[in-house]
Amino acid sequence: MSIIQKLTEGIVNRDMKAEGQALLNKWTQTGLLEGLTNEHEKSTMARLLENQAKELLREASSMSAGDVEGFAAVAFPIVRRVFAGLIANQLVSVQPMSLPSGLIFFLDFVYSPNLGADKTQSSRFGNKINESIYVQTKLVPE
Repeated sequence: MSIIQKLTEGIVNRDMKAEGQALLNKWTQTGLLEGLTNEHEKSTMARLLENQAKELLREASSMSAGDVEGFAAVAFPIVRRVFAGLIANQLVSVQPMSLPSGLIFFLDFVYSPNLGADKTQSSRFGNKINESIYVQTKLVPE
């Protein structure tokens, strides 16, 4: 077995479903997932709580006293209370990341070059063809 195969063994062969189920089991026992209605909400909350736990452990190891117990007692209920009540959860897809950086994907619509019946129109409401509808230069036609 090569050194690369040895080093990436746990990463390449990760079972994300099993990891997700283990997180659900862990955080269900704490009672912090009670009241969440569907599996997506539960798994999302479990990931957030796990991220908070990792951060608390990192913080405890870097502090001289290492006493984060008082903060931990309020941090997890705050995460549970605030995130579960965000309106963003109903409007867009919110997925917590297990890493400190993530990606944002969005769909950007542009005006069609086929404007008008005779296809000679070059703008609509002051916005040029093939430009984003979200970056409007004018809101009212001239």
